[in-house]
Amino acid sequence: MSIVNQLMAAVLAVLLGLVSGSVYLMSDSSKAMLLNQLESHGQDTATHLGLYLAPYMLQEDEATIETTVNAIFDSGFYQQIKVVNNQGQELFSKSTPPQISEQVPQWFVDIVKIDPPEMTREVTSAWNKAGSIFVQSRAGYAYEQLWRGTKQTFLWFVVLSLLSIVFIHFLLRYILNPLKGVEDQAVALSERRYVEQENIPKSRELRRVVIAMNMMVQRVKAMFDAQAKQIEEIRRTAYQDELTGLANYRSTQSQLVERLDYRKDFGNGTMIYLHIADLQGLNQKLGVEKSNNFIKATAGQMEKLLPAANSP
Repeated sequence: MSIVNQLMAAVLAVLLGLVSGSVYLMSDSSKAMLLNQLESHGQDTATHLGLYLAPYMLQEDEATIETTVNAIFDSGFYQQIKVVNNQGQELFSKSTPPQISEQVPQWFVDIVKIDPPEMTREVTSAWNKAGSIFVQSRAGYAYEQLWRGTKQTFLWFVVLSLLSIVFIHFLLRYILNPLKGVEDQAVALSERRYVEQENIPKSRELRRVVIAMNMMVQRVKAMFDAQAKQIEEIRRTAYQDELTGLANYRSTQSQLVERLDYRKDFGNGTMIYLHIADLQGLNQKLGVEKSNNFIKATAGQMEKLLPAANSP
């Protein structure tokens, strides 16, 4: 796995952690807010019912109480409404099981526990205590709102995270592009090609790596050039006559053996053997310098004969 992919995996893991943590905090905060709303909603309903039902509760008019409670309860925002007199005896009560919309998954309900508080309001009429009203708001409404908010938040986080990953991906590739150049330098160096990066990155760490790699390429190039010159010099000394520049005895012998062994590949050939008699006496008579010049001139004439000898 490349370093870019490793960094992207690390960034993705961090983003997933941030998304999970943010969704949890948002859900917990929204849950507290919804509970406060349910509490306020239940308290307001109990207060309004108390103001309206006070005289009927004092008279224990169960028919009017039932009609009024049913009218409010049918709105669907309540889980239980109970009316009791000043003796604590129940005048009317209506409740429904906590119904939750099918849009809210069961696993979400199992994770997030919402227990709406039961709000109480004492009712008085003409300075006399008429009784109490108990109101509990429906939890399903809170679950629906919380699930809708959590789902929208999660979707937005996913979209923003994907956009962030794409942006970070290209940003990392741009920042780490010098490392690709370093890799190309290493491959080129193994192929005896010496490539130096011209664009030096601004980041300190990558800048040092690129500069060090360029210096290594320069040193390796100088080392190989010196080695190549040394090898060429050794080869020239081993197979070339120092005075005439022609192939020496070792080189001639090697070429002759090769051409005789593979004569079918080379075809017909011509060999000229020239021997200068009494070279030592010639050196004594003319001197070393003139003798060397004579040998060089003779070698030059021999080189002129080669094209003519090789022509058909």
